[in-house]
Amino acid sequence: MLVLDGHESHVNAEFNTYCKEHDIIPLCLPPHSSHLTQPLDISLFGPLKRAYSDKINNLVRGGVTHIKKDDFFPAFRAAFQVAFKEQNIKSGFRAAGLVPFNPDAVLSKLTLRL
Repeated sequence: MLVLDGHESHVNAEFNTYCKEHDIIPLCLPPHSSHLTQPLDISLFGPLKRAYSDKINNLVRGGVTHIKKDDFFPAFRAAFQVAFKEQNIKSGFRAAGLVPFNPDAVLSKLTLRL
């Protein structure tokens, strides 16, 4: 299964043929719904951003005034290891209603405006 947003630029006949030939099931999510339906947006990128910010703040407190390439990767790797935990990954798929499949997980977050 390949989860992707349903933007028309991502899905075309060639893409569909490729998926069929390689036994890939495309699951197209509605456009502009990533805050509700994309597991990585829900449970990983927020914690990654916070952990990376913490690592950079530690460097700044230590006297670093400019983040160089040599500073970036160790800080990012440490932040990645904090954020990308199995529990966070599973939590994102659960919150997005993908695994286990539960459309109400997303629908219950929508507000209806008349």
